[in-house]
Amino acid sequence: TTTPQTDQAQPAQTSWSDLDTDKNGTLSATEAEANPGLKAHFEQADADADGALTGDEYREFLAKRDSGMQTEPGKKPKS
Repeated sequence: TTTPQTDQAQPAQTSWSDLDTDKNGTLSATEAEANPGLKAHFEQADADADGALTGDEYREFLAKRDSGMQTEPGKKPKS
């Protein structure tokens, strides 16, 4: 019998604490590079553009994205 290779089934999920290598509670753009999806959206998710992504900023970004309310910077969502 052949044993299925589980490491190829799905990529491992990386937690916030795994990415937060300096353990300061926020993610820098450098830390975010370890996650391609996060890297691609880092600037959009960093709401105050301070170069540090907080958990709250990321959750808010995901909520807006999931509800279809993503807007371009400086534009208000349509009512």
